[in-house]
Amino acid sequence: MKKNDAPVYITGLGALHCLGVGVPSLWQGVIQRQTGIKNGLGLITDEALAKTEPLLQDSPFKKTSRALYQDPKKHRPLIMSLVAIREAFLQAGWDQLSNKDAIIFATTTGYISLWEDHLTSYSQG
Repeated sequence: MKKNDAPVYITGLGALHCLGVGVPSLWQGVIQRQTGIKNGLGLITDEALAKTEPLLQDSPFKKTSRALYQDPKKHRPLIMSLVAIREAFLQAGWDQLSNKDAIIFATTTGYISLWEDHLTSYSQG
């Protein structure tokens, strides 16, 4: 394997969480010891997810997002990911990627559509 000495930079962060949208609201919640966890779960409600639609209408994902919000339950993980990526892009000052750029995206929403309903049902009895 060839060694790559190219530097790696973290240029932006994004978050969609049970207290709201955005890294600042997440940190504010942590500082104020707030929690969005109810019944043992930190859920992002369907209503909260619907409020994110305007954020993606003003983003590079505009064309894709229109189709996603037509069936938000089905596309929930992708919507959540795009909202966080949008914020990271804004922080980084990016409006597009060059051929030397890369995105590393880590999420806790992977396969959420497979487990979220079951976990909610189980935890609430």
